[in-house]
Amino acid sequence: MLSPRVRFLECEVSGGSTSQRGIFHTKDETLARDGYHRLHIICGESLCSETALWLNMGATALIVAMIEARLRPGDAVRLANPLETMRRFTLDPACRATGLTASGRRLSAIQIQRHYLEKAESYQNEPFMPPWTRQVCSQWRAMLDRLENGAPGSVAATLDWAMKLGLFLHHAERRGLSLQHWYHTDQAMRRVHDGNPFALSNEEVPVSNKPDSAPPAVRKVHQELCEIDTRFGQLGSNGIFAALDRAGVLGHRFAGVDNIEHAQANPPAIGRARLRGLCVQRFKGQTHRYSCSWRNVVDHEKNLLLDLSEPFLTDESWQPVPAGFRGPDSGIQGHLHRMLSEARMRHDHGDHESAAAIMRQMEAFHHAFELELHSEYLRLAAWIQSRRGFLDGIPPIEALAQSQPMTLSLVNCYVCVYRYQGLMPPCAIEPWIRRGREFLSPSPDGSDGAALPFLGHWGYYQLRRGQPYDALRTLHDACQPVRRESAISEAVARVLSDHADACRALGQLSEAADLLDEAQAMQEEHQNEGDLADFALTYRAKLETNPTRALEWLGRAKAIQTRLGNLMGEARTLLLEARLLGNPGSTAPHKARLHELRGMRPALSQCKLLGKILDHWGVWANGGADPDGGRDAYWWL
Repeated sequence: MLSPRVRFLECEVSGGSTSQRGIFHTKDETLARDGYHRLHIICGESLCSETALWLNMGATALIVAMIEARLRPGDAVRLANPLETMRRFTLDPACRATGLTASGRRLSAIQIQRHYLEKAESYQNEPFMPPWTRQVCSQWRAMLDRLENGAPGSVAATLDWAMKLGLFLHHAERRGLSLQHWYHTDQAMRRVHDGNPFALSNEEVPVSNKPDSAPPAVRKVHQELCEIDTRFGQLGSNGIFAALDRAGVLGHRFAGVDNIEHAQANPPAIGRARLRGLCVQRFKGQTHRYSCSWRNVVDHEKNLLLDLSEPFLTDESWQPVPAGFRGPDSGIQGHLHRMLSEARMRHDHGDHESAAAIMRQMEAFHHAFELELHSEYLRLAAWIQSRRGFLDGIPPIEALAQSQPMTLSLVNCYVCVYRYQGLMPPCAIEPWIRRGREFLSPSPDGSDGAALPFLGHWGYYQLRRGQPYDALRTLHDACQPVRRESAISEAVARVLSDHADACRALGQLSEAADLLDEAQAMQEEHQNEGDLADFALTYRAKLETNPTRALEWLGRAKAIQTRLGNLMGEARTLLLEARLLGNPGSTAPHKARLHELRGMRPALSQCKLLGKILDHWGVWANGGADPDGGRDAYWWL
C-alpha cells in the first residue's frame, strides 16, 4: 500500500485521533486564544525521504494558505467518497486508478494534485501566499511529471513508498514468489496485462489483501515483508532507510535541508514552543513545584503563571495566578474536559450513541466535576438523550437551572429537549417558547448566540402546528446575518433546513431548494451527518415531485441513520418511505420495524402520532391523510 495508514481511516472528519480516525481530526481543544484553531491532518504517513517531506509540507502549506484566503481550492475535485477513493489510490503503485468526484468526473490522484498545483500557481504572486510558493510549485510539478511518466520506477530511489516496494519485490523474488502472488482476491490470481504488472484497471485494483487465505509460503514471506516495513523507518543508524542512505543508493536529498542535528535539540527561536521547552529543561524533576500544559506553566510555590495561550509568544512573562485558576489541561480535570469535548464532537456528528457511552463513563467522576464542566455536562447530556429518543432530558436542565439564572440559552435547552420528544413536539414546549420570547432583544443582538437556535425551534413548532406563515416569519428572522454570525454552524444549518421546509409549505419551491443547498453544503463541510440525514435530505424528499427521486433521498438518509444508530431518525424516514411506496403489502417490513423501534425508544412509544399511523397503517400506506380528518402528517414529519 502506498499509504498503509489509509487502511485505518474510518471517516472523513473525526473528533478523536485514536478511535474512529478521520482524514482530518478537528482537534478543537482550547490550545490557544484569539480564534486560533488546529488543523490536524492524521491521514499522512511517517516519512524518511527529504524530498517527500519537503513536498508534503510545502504543498500542504500552499493549500492551507488558499483555504485561509477563502478560495475553496478543492471544490472542483471534491470526491464523492473520499475514503473509498483513497483506498483505491493507495493500492495502485502505477498511480492510474481513478475516483469519482461529486460532479461525476473520474480523476486520478495525479490529476487531483495537478488541479491543486494549478490553483497554487495562479495565486503564487498574491500576498496571502508564502514567498517560496514558486519553488514549491516547480518541484511539485516536476514530481508529478515523474510519477505520471513512469511510476513506480521513476521514483524508486526518491519516495518512501517506492523504495519499500522495490525492497518488497526484491525480497519476494529471492524467495521464489512473483508479483502475481500479491494480487489475488476471491477469484483466481490477478491478471497482469500490457507488459506492466502495475497497470491495473479500476476494477482490478484489489480492495483488500487477505494474507491469511494465502498458501503457507506466501504467508511466511508476508511476515518477512512486514518486518522490512517496520524496520525501514527505524530510528537511529540500524534502520533500513539509514543503511540505504549511507550506501549512497538513494536520491532523496533536497538542497537546503540541513542543520538537522541542531534542530533536534533546539526549538525554533519564535513561538511558545521555545518558551515551553526552556521551562521543561529548567524545571524537570520538580513536579511538586511546577506543572506545564499547552496553555500555561504554573509555579505553585510562588503562585506565578506563564500564559502560553498566544501561539506566537516570544517573551517569558510571569504573572500572579488569577483567583480561582485551575489548569484545565492537568490531572483529572484535563481528562474530563477531553472526554466532554469528544462527546460533543460525536453529538455534533450525529453519533449520539457513542456520545452517550462517553457520558456514561464520565458519570464515575461526577464528584470531581468543576462548576463550569458540570454545567456543560448537564447541557450536553440533555441534548444527547433527547436526540436518542429518551425522555430523561429535562431533569439535567432542571438541575442546571438550580445553579444559574434563567437566560435565553437555558430556555433554549428546554425547547430543544422538548422538540425531539417524539415525531411531533409536545404541547409542553409552549410555555418555554413564551418564556424565551421574553428574552429576545427588540432588535437582533449579534452577541447572543442562543437567539438563532431558539427562533429555529420556535419556527419548527409553528410549522408543525399548521402555521406556515408565522413559521416563515420566525425562521426568516432567525436567518438574519447578525444572528448567523454569533451562532454555531450546526444550528445555522438546521435553521436553514427548517426555513426551506416553511418555504416548501407555502409553495416557494425555488427558495426552498436554494436554502437546502446551503444547509446541505454546511452539514457536509462540517460532517454533521446526523442533521444532514434528519433535516436536509428528508426535506429534499418532500420537495421532490418524482416519488422515485424522493425515495433516493430517503434511502441516503436512512443509510446514514442506520450506520449511526439513529433510531428516531430511522422511524421518521420509514414512515415517509412507506407513504411514498403507496402499497400496504410492500410496506409490511416498514411497519414491523416501526413496531420494533417503538419498543426501543420511550419517545416513540408515547408518540400519539406514531400510534395513530400504526393503527391505521393501510390508510397511511395507501397515501391517505389523517384518519381523523386532520392535516396530512406526511408533510410535517
